[in-house]
Amino acid sequence: MSQANAPLWQRRGQLHNAAIPAKLKGWLCEERSLTRRLRLQCSQPFALQLISQRWEQPLADERGALGLRAGRLALIRQVRLLCGHHPLVFARSVIPSQTLRGTTRRLARLGNRPLADLLFTHRSVQRGEMEFTLLRPGHTLHGLTRQALSLGDEPLWGRRSLFLFRQKALLVSEMFSPAISLAAALDD
Repeated sequence: MSQANAPLWQRRGQLHNAAIPAKLKGWLCEERSLTRRLRLQCSQPFALQLISQRWEQPLADERGALGLRAGRLALIRQVRLLCGHHPLVFARSVIPSQTLRGTTRRLARLGNRPLADLLFTHRSVQRGEMEFTLLRPGHTLHGLTRQALSLGDEPLWGRRSLFLFRQKALLVSEMFSPAISLAAALDD
């Protein structure tokens, strides 16, 4: 992915709030666990589906956020969060190899369990400031999100946070289907 196609990640203070659709703003700016909120608000059963988990090179902007050198591999975990049969969120976690040493190596063995269940319940986890982006066609993350959530070419909102788990970094990005604002009303 070229730097010209890299998403522009902005902190909340840099983001023009009027640009975020009102129906999406509450979801995008949710400070607590998005997984928990979906579990509570979905009219259908909540599910997490593991799409993939493998060692690969992070995207350039992910490397930058984590301070990784080019060519370094990280464990990339990709999941989709569903309300019934409706995929609403595509999440991509980038976990550097040094983060998977010692007691934090359990991050590599989550399977279909939500990462949020660990990040939002463990006392030693710190969350950095959220960053937001509007993904447009041509961004690698846009293509991955389109495929995971079965969407068209419309621009898609996303957010990401750097977490420290026992002082070891991991990056979690979440991209939203426009249908997330309907989570409480979705029917099969």
